[in-house]
Amino acid sequence: MNHPRIAVIGAGLVGVGTALELARQGAQVTLFEAQRGLACGGSFQPGGLLSAAITAQWVAQGIARPGFSRSRQLPRAGWRRTFSDWQWLRRHWKWQSHASLATRQRAMAELARLSQMHLSQLGQMLDADLETTQGVHWINDRADGAANPGLVTQLAEWGMTAQVRDTDALTAAEPGLDTQARPLQATWLPGDLCGNPRLTAQLMREAAERLGASFHFGAQLKWLERKAEGWQLHMTAQDDTGKTSTAFAPTQPAWDAHGDQQTFDHVVLCTQRFLPEWLKHPLAQQFRQLRAYSISAPIRDYDRAPRHGLFCERRQMSVARLGHRIRAAGAMRLEPRDQAHDPASDQKVFDQLYASLDALLPGVAQTKQAQQWTGVVSLLPDGLPAIGQLETGLWVNMGHGMSGWSTGAGSARLLADKLLGRLPADAASAFDPLRSFQPGR
Repeated sequence: MNHPRIAVIGAGLVGVGTALELARQGAQVTLFEAQRGLACGGSFQPGGLLSAAITAQWVAQGIARPGFSRSRQLPRAGWRRTFSDWQWLRRHWKWQSHASLATRQRAMAELARLSQMHLSQLGQMLDADLETTQGVHWINDRADGAANPGLVTQLAEWGMTAQVRDTDALTAAEPGLDTQARPLQATWLPGDLCGNPRLTAQLMREAAERLGASFHFGAQLKWLERKAEGWQLHMTAQDDTGKTSTAFAPTQPAWDAHGDQQTFDHVVLCTQRFLPEWLKHPLAQQFRQLRAYSISAPIRDYDRAPRHGLFCERRQMSVARLGHRIRAAGAMRLEPRDQAHDPASDQKVFDQLYASLDALLPGVAQTKQAQQWTGVVSLLPDGLPAIGQLETGLWVNMGHGMSGWSTGAGSARLLADKLLGRLPADAASAFDPLRSFQPGR
């Protein structure tokens, strides 16, 4: 039996999930990560909701125009942009009203549902607690308390069960919600769930290693070179400061630390840390980065703590209970390409999250003991990830934006099936990395 040698670059949720799925299907997998640990970037502390419905909604919502956001929590474009950024944003906004919107939303919803199925199987396979909670309330936190009348119908067309819950039913299910300030209704999504992304990545790594995959940290990919025998990776080792070191930090002794090259049949790029050669590819120019924020705080009042996942539509904030903690995530913003990140500006965003969490669930979390996190994720103008082959033997699984937790496991299965020939090359064409990113007229 042929066991192809495959290198996976990037140890975030998507990369680790891809390594696991390839190893599960019999490939010889080696994963390389430039940082010294697992899920250190955008996968470290993202929102905990794994929701097909909210993932599909994000495709339509996207990044708000400057001055037109319905909520301070929506990702904002801002006025200070380069000409290249404005060109990208114009394409992005056109995609939000494009004729293909419903098709793209359905594709993302199906990918998220595939992820839900595979994470459920992972928990059973490992006999482990992934800190998952079944069901999500999509809260309509509006002045009139009216539910979205078309949402249930739309979800039913996509094969998802949903039902509207009035204020009494919602309060009975979630007694910690503040329904005094304004009436609340919610759409109950029993098929969705919330869980711990980083814990899941750690368990995925353990499962992949048991199947023979090897993981190497502090291994920076310098460049890729196509050879007759396959793809040659030129590597350099880094220490904790990012400086060149003398050895890698493998979890298994599969890597020859005396050399900096190894050849693979396939390479799968799963990281937004682009290479100089990679930047020359037209696809790389389509990406922009979103900065995401979250806070994780210990539970103060267990009787009133969330029993299910919550998504507040008006505040564009997700809330998930992860064991003894509550995680609130939102307040995304587009990263300027020509400006360095200013950490001093982050606290204003965190203050918005604290205020939103306290308004929705007053007194439930110990926010003074919260852990704050911010990280960046990559986004394509049409809101869909790139999953597939760029050229012979070179594959990508990236560009999931804010949906990496919702779509990562499903995308790993999709890519593995295509790479190993279990799906035709034109399957799931909505995610083709060579698709056109021009919305047309």
